[in-house]
Amino acid sequence: MNIANLLTISRIIMSPLILIMFQLSDIPMHISLIILLIVLCVYSEISDILDGHLSRKFNTASDFGKLADPFADSIYHLTIFFCFAQQNWIPLWMPMVLLYRDLIVSALRMYALNKKIIIGARGSGKIKAIVQGTCSIVILVLILKEGGSIIRIDNKIYWLGLIAVLTTVWSAIDYSFGILRKVN
Repeated sequence: MNIANLLTISRIIMSPLILIMFQLSDIPMHISLIILLIVLCVYSEISDILDGHLSRKFNTASDFGKLADPFADSIYHLTIFFCFAQQNWIPLWMPMVLLYRDLIVSALRMYALNKKIIIGARGSGKIKAIVQGTCSIVILVLILKEGGSIIRIDNKIYWLGLIAVLTTVWSAIDYSFGILRKVN
């Protein structure tokens, strides 16, 4: 176990905490809760950048990290976007697209693993993670700006969700073709 893997594990552990915070919140959301969610999201995005950087710098890349890092990104981003949908800030179909992408990529990774090929992160996956993370932070900042009182889908928030969805679809296509080329 190294620092990069511990950062990855911390993102996995943080996901249920975010879910609990959303489940315990009222509408309008309390300002301090939104600020805490923003801090956790910023931590998650920084730790995602740091774990890869530390892994490369200290040459501690591991098969665990190659599998756990994308899982940590997925579970964290899915949690936050499903919570946004539950709050009615974005439509439910948006996090469903994120889920479908992650299931498709995971299935293809398992297929590759069955052929003894470990598929690490691709550039499109990193861009997707950055876009999803940035959109989630900006959405929370917009909610904070409105005093936590948004109770319907707002145009700015909808467009941010759509940007995350379109980037996710592009990443799914890129991963699918990339993985299939490697295994065939």
